[in-house]
Amino acid sequence: MPALITHYLFGAEVVHDLPQELVATDAEVNAFLLGNQGPDPFLARHLAWPNHSLACNRLHRRMHAGHIVDAFLSIRDGVSRLPQSDMPAGRAFALGLLAHYALDRIVHPFVYSQQDALIEAEPSLKNAYRELHPIIETDLDSYLLWHMRHTTVETFPPAEVLEAVESTKHVGGALFSQVALQIFDLNVGVGEYEKALQDYVRIYHTVERTDPKYTTKLPDVLYKTEKFMRPSNNSYVAAMAHRIVKTEDFPTANLKRLPWKEPYTGKIKTESILDLVDEAREFYKELVQATILGQRITLEELVDGINYMGKPVVEMVDDED
Repeated sequence: MPALITHYLFGAEVVHDLPQELVATDAEVNAFLLGNQGPDPFLARHLAWPNHSLACNRLHRRMHAGHIVDAFLSIRDGVSRLPQSDMPAGRAFALGLLAHYALDRIVHPFVYSQQDALIEAEPSLKNAYRELHPIIETDLDSYLLWHMRHTTVETFPPAEVLEAVESTKHVGGALFSQVALQIFDLNVGVGEYEKALQDYVRIYHTVERTDPKYTTKLPDVLYKTEKFMRPSNNSYVAAMAHRIVKTEDFPTANLKRLPWKEPYTGKIKTESILDLVDEAREFYKELVQATILGQRITLEELVDGINYMGKPVVEMVDDED
């Protein structure tokens, strides 16, 4: 991540930076915005046979961790192999995937820096380190939703950003299935992506309580079960829930541009979330040009060995999952 609303808002902006012929129709914009959510839905794949869930979860982790350029070029090649009628949606979906990486790579160090700062200020939070990450990201979601759309999750349920037509989901599944096997040696069926989206939507409706079908005691059961199962005794699912934000005075966004330390370089920065979104937008333009032209060397220079988490690339193996 960043969380899904931040990705959606970013994608809805950068799609207008593309040449019109690349994303020309409403259907292609929809495909772009779905691709813009990246591999994140695969992390939510749980209503499946264990081997299917494990393969999906591993694809999410491995795409975020390494083989960045190889994956981009594999997906580019995959678009060229789609049926002619699916190529426009496939191209738009692939361009959206690039946007996911651009924003993740630029914003993640900012989120990790805040995690570290919170724990330094309050050491008792150390056991909740993983849960702090989605709390910060969903806070940024809520702030940006107010800043950019002047609305809240009360009227803009997060799961809505995952809506897409069936054909687009199938195209996305085909591209992910290819990159899973070709680059990460994982067997992820074409239909797993659509099912992962369904699981992701279900989780967000449940956590946010935004749909009558999910207004039961299920969220409380999920939280209690997860807290029992996880060593930290904290709920990662609960941490994904969004707050209602209706203010521009929001410390998490760092609008006063206070200094923060980039965790993996030690560099002191002062950028706000808005500055970082602008930086990611410019970075994305360069990624698009190099990928469309198939310029591996330029792509490698742009990626510079940094993965989706803003960390040096790590090539994961099974026992590290």
